Amino acid sequence: MRKCIDKKNKNKTLLYTYANNNTANQLMKVVDNAPTASKANGFVDSASNSVDDYSYDANGNMTKDNNKNITSITYNHLNLPTLITFATPLCEEFL
Repeated sequence: MRKCIDKKNKNKTLLYTYANNNTANQLMKVVDNAPTASKANGFVDSASNSVDDYSYDANGNMTKDNNKNITSITYNHLNLPTLITFATPLCEEFL
C-alpha cells in the first residue's frame, strides 16, 4: 500500500493498493481517508470499499472502475476502447 498526502490539505490522504501485494503496476483500490468536508472537490471514492475498485483483462486493459460507476469497458483488436458502460443506464458512450 502506498500513501499520498495532499500538500494543500494535510487532512486528505489517499491510500493506493496495487495487484500482487503491491508489486504489480495495476491499481486495484484507492481509499480516501479525508474528513467528509474535505472530499467535496477531490477524488470520488466508491460507496463501498469492501471490494477492489478496478478490474483488468488478460491484456492489462481496465475493464471496470467502481469509483466512476463504470461497469464494463470493451476493447477492439488493437486494445482500444470501443464501448464504456456505466451503472446508470442512460450513460453509454460509443467510441
